[in-house]
Amino acid sequence: SLDECLLFLSVSSVLALSTLLHSAARGVDAGQADMLVFGGLGLAQIPYARLQRFDNWQFITFDRKAPELPNLLKVTDPQYRPVDMLPLCDFIVSKPGYGTFAEACLQDVPIVTITRDGFAEAPVLIEGIRQVAHHQVISPEVLVEGDWGFLEGPLLSPVGDGALAKDGNEAIARAVIEAIG
Repeated sequence: SLDECLLFLSVSSVLALSTLLHSAARGVDAGQADMLVFGGLGLAQIPYARLQRFDNWQFITFDRKAPELPNLLKVTDPQYRPVDMLPLCDFIVSKPGYGTFAEACLQDVPIVTITRDGFAEAPVLIEGIRQVAHHQVISPEVLVEGDWGFLEGPLLSPVGDGALAKDGNEAIARAVIEAIG
């Protein structure tokens, strides 16, 4: 989940350098970096083999069971969280989730999301993304059974004005101070 706050700004810089060095050593162009986040979705198997089609891209996952692929960086060190990797990504491929969507929107990272049956909030979250973020919405079948051509497809522009308040932490802090002071 991406619902934790970013603790150290320098983590992103260290991770960016590490990813670039890791990619360069393997001949991967880290100019296109995408993160795959599906924790808790219950997908039996993400078709990681399809990533090989995109050999000039760098993918990032926190899935410890993911296979070893030249263009897939598996982050297994618990000191790093998906939110730490977002600044490195051109977009994120994820299930609908409050924390994931909030952090991606905060950092202006476009979102490719799947529809999510059985999660009552999913339609509301997806509609919110359509309003404020560059996005793409795909079905779970396209993710699991498709050729992942969606990665090369255009992202849709927000249908709303794209304006999103990004000062929520400060607004809450001000409200608390006003309430107790």
